[in-house]
Amino acid sequence: MTRYSRTGLVRALKNYSKQLNRTPMQDEVAYNKKLPPINQFYLVFGSWNNALKAAKKKIHTMSGVSLT
Repeated sequence: MTRYSRTGLVRALKNYSKQLNRTPMQDEVAYNKKLPPINQFYLVFGSWNNALKAAKKKIHTMSGVSLT
């Protein structure tokens, strides 16, 4: 399995966000075969929200509660 760098993962998130015109949801990244595997984001950042924070993207919330 290819190991992605922190910089490469952040770049992928930023580029995909730009395409969508918003912060991508975790499942959108997981099912997009053009992006690094979702487990790579967890291996490098520890959580999806940490990956979003590293990419300076808005954290998704539900009813005003962070989904961390």
